[in-house]
Amino acid sequence: MKSKDSMTNPDFQKLISLVLNDLTIRRTMLENREQEGVYTFWYG
Repeated sequence: MKSKDSMTNPDFQKLISLVLNDLTIRRTMLENREQEGVYTFWYG
């Protein structure tokens, strides 16, 4: 992966957006599993 200094600002902002979206999806999946009574974590 490139360092932030070697990326353009729009590329870096796009990367940050993708990471935040991924974390949001993972949090939602974890919350759904907790509601179902399954307390396992997915590190996929």
